[in-house]
Amino acid sequence: MLMWKRWKKGLLGAVAGLMVLGAGVASAEMAWISDAKVTTTLSEAGSYGDCMIYVNKPISDSLSGCPSWVTFSCDGTYNSKDAGQRKFESAQLALALGYRVQLFVDNTKKHNGYCYAQRIDIYK
Repeated sequence: MLMWKRWKKGLLGAVAGLMVLGAGVASAEMAWISDAKVTTTLSEAGSYGDCMIYVNKPISDSLSGCPSWVTFSCDGTYNSKDAGQRKFESAQLALALGYRVQLFVDNTKKHNGYCYAQRIDIYK
């Protein structure tokens, strides 16, 4: 009986370890880009998800296939149009006030080859 408990404990630990490794692989398609400054905003109906920003940090260092331009999908493809517009307005505020931003970027969702920013946080 004691041997069964040890074996069961070891098996559960191995399964938990594999789950953690699997979660790490899935999250490799998304990355946090911290301590960045918005340097440019772009709004163009019909292209780039209708709105984009450029940040001063190379996003490709953290996430392959993502240039330093990111889209908020203001056209409603990956979030509601309102949510995309609110994120874009937050980025404009950060640009105007010189605040830093943190972005959560997904390289599996793109507009015209530019990665989608699922989230933006602004801070001083």
